[in-house]
Amino acid sequence: MSCDEIQKSLSLYVDDGLKPDERVACYRHLEVCPVCRARMLEMRSIRGNLAMLSRPAPPFDLIPSINQALAAEAAKQRALDDTTFGDVVRAWLQPVKMRYASVRSPQ
Repeated sequence: MSCDEIQKSLSLYVDDGLKPDERVACYRHLEVCPVCRARMLEMRSIRGNLAMLSRPAPPFDLIPSINQALAAEAAKQRALDDTTFGDVVRAWLQPVKMRYASVRSPQ
């Protein structure tokens, strides 16, 4: 494998996501290529450091706010389901107040 091919699959190599034959080919390349080996060690270090980070706690009001949003959406959907064709026509036929612009003729 070339360095370009290794660089593309190095993340999968570090995460044990390569097929066995690809993994062997990658391993063989890493044995002889110090540049790719250094890149792999850097990726492993980053992965290890990320694993040590603590997970952020969700806000205490996350679940109630999700439930409120779901209830509001369900109520809106029920209101749409209860709307009849007559309601839609009546709303469409309601007069609408519009502002009219007056144009003054030049003098």
